Amino acid sequence: DDAGIWRLKGGSDAYVYFLERFTTTEKTANEIHELGLKQVRTLETEMDRLLRQLKRTDGSVKDRIEKLKLDMQYPNPRSDASRAQIMKDIDVILRDAEKRAADMFDLRPKSPVVAQPFPTFREVNAAANYNAPAPDGSRPGTFQFPRRIENMTHFGTRSLVYHETVPGHHFQIALQVENKDLPRFRQIGAFGGISALSEGWGLYAERLAAESGWYGDDVEGKLGQLNYELFRARRLVIDTGLHSNKWTRQQSIDYGIEASEVERYVVYPGQACSYMVGELKIIELREKAQKALGSKFSLREFHNAVLTAGTVPLDVLSRQIDRYVKAKIG
Repeated sequence: DDAGIWRLKGGSDAYVYFLERFTTTEKTANEIHELGLKQVRTLETEMDRLLRQLKRTDGSVKDRIEKLKLDMQYPNPRSDASRAQIMKDIDVILRDAEKRAADMFDLRPKSPVVAQPFPTFREVNAAANYNAPAPDGSRPGTFQFPRRIENMTHFGTRSLVYHETVPGHHFQIALQVENKDLPRFRQIGAFGGISALSEGWGLYAERLAAESGWYGDDVEGKLGQLNYELFRARRLVIDTGLHSNKWTRQQSIDYGIEASEVERYVVYPGQACSYMVGELKIIELREKAQKALGSKFSLREFHNAVLTAGTVPLDVLSRQIDRYVKAKIG
């Protein structure tokens, strides 16, 4: 019942620090909590609309999504055939994304990216992730996917690939590794990352794919994208709920996040808030640039300005975009 950091001496002050550290903003816990609640309402409304298009009307949005995941599961998901097939399907999605991204990005990494399954002994508790290419080009960027039973579904796979590879983490991180204009310690991330930018970009990449029509008439695919975004919105509510509003562990689970995720937030205060705060900041800056530049605005050039900055705090990114706009206006 007292899982939040508030229970510790100095805990409330520590949480203020962690929120600022991970979001690189001065948003208060209450502001982030309310932002999360608003995003959850908006996303669930849109998901309900799409689910009704599929004639899925019974139960909560969460219940209907869980049923859809099961319905889209690979046949005999523990079989070698299905485990091999999902990696083939991921590679098809990845190569298609590389072709589509050419319309929106001037800058694309020289380093290739490959998808690999986690070793069997790791897949039970591993999370899908991206590993940067070697600075000398001897190793590609690598997307690792855990083939445990709940992941053996077509639902949400496209959005996951876009987040971790193209145009998500591979574009942002590999371009940083290759950017000779950055100091070496920044190219290789010697002092760690800034998840507000890197994870914010990954989530932005998911939305960008949806905005750009990559899903076409694939309603299930759109729901997968929205479901991942809903997951990040719920994180805003639960992280601040636990550590500022004195939510219980069970209250957080009941809000719609599995226990292992809640426990992650318990021991890692603030970090889970970085994803959506970062994404929304990138969208805010894009809209600001569009408004200022009008017909002179170029999505490719905006992406250039973001990606050449490397991994930076969001206020530094804001200054980078301001310089881009000023230079464009002339």
